[in-house]
Amino acid sequence: MDAGSPTTTNSRNEDTDKMIRACAEACGVGRQIIEKICPASEEQEHYMEHHISTGSSYMMQMVLHYEGDLNQNFLLRVLSAMRFKNHVLRTRLVKHEGHVYQVVLRDPIVFQQTGVDLHGFLAQNSRTRMDYGTPLSRYAFVREPHGEAFFVWTVHCSAVDAWTLRLIFDDLQIACSDLLAYSKLPPRPPYGKYAIWLASRVYEVGLTFWLTHHTTFDNLVHKFPVLGPGGIPSASTMKTKKLLHLPKLENSRFNLPTMGPKPSLTSGLVV
Repeated sequence: MDAGSPTTTNSRNEDTDKMIRACAEACGVGRQIIEKICPASEEQEHYMEHHISTGSSYMMQMVLHYEGDLNQNFLLRVLSAMRFKNHVLRTRLVKHEGHVYQVVLRDPIVFQQTGVDLHGFLAQNSRTRMDYGTPLSRYAFVREPHGEAFFVWTVHCSAVDAWTLRLIFDDLQIACSDLLAYSKLPPRPPYGKYAIWLASRVYEVGLTFWLTHHTTFDNLVHKFPVLGPGGIPSASTMKTKKLLHLPKLENSRFNLPTMGPKPSLTSGLVV
């Protein structure tokens, strides 16, 4: 554990053991699989509660397109290394006695079964909702009948923000270019330190800043399409195959986007 980290697994007492048992039961794992338990933010709780109560998605399906042969074993090693270094890829939300916690597990990566083409999988996957206790990241390989191969990462908005996504794709870039070098890098900062920082923030101050400096903020927000329960993926998501051509990297068996002014990765918010 990190010194000073507000995690419930730092000290062992009756209440801590009770929480660990409850979190393990909610996640369907043994208590030895639990690595850390940290307080969730209000925003994370809001995203999950709204997701559950209204049926709104709050899930993003990131699709990466391969050029050439799909080396699943190599990608498995890359993703396993990334999950080890990034708590966000191993975290779940659990509600216990009226409070919401982030639970980081030491669980292995599991891939979804597909058996359909990309568009069929995206539609099917969007109907599989996330909940308290379920993984906030899902992974799948999809191969089209004519040979095109895709990797789909589904992540809940309560687990990541834009900055986190950038860091994760930075890790993906490094790991795919040189997995050995990546394995020697230190892990990303743990959730505990983020929870300490978050506790010092004042939500109202941030809201006032953005509303003051961006007069069209409200209009901007409402430009994003939101479908109700039973809706279908947006047209932009359904056209994923046309949008996801990724440039081939030198000396790499795996092709991925370079996050820059014109990122090659297109993601869809499926509701």
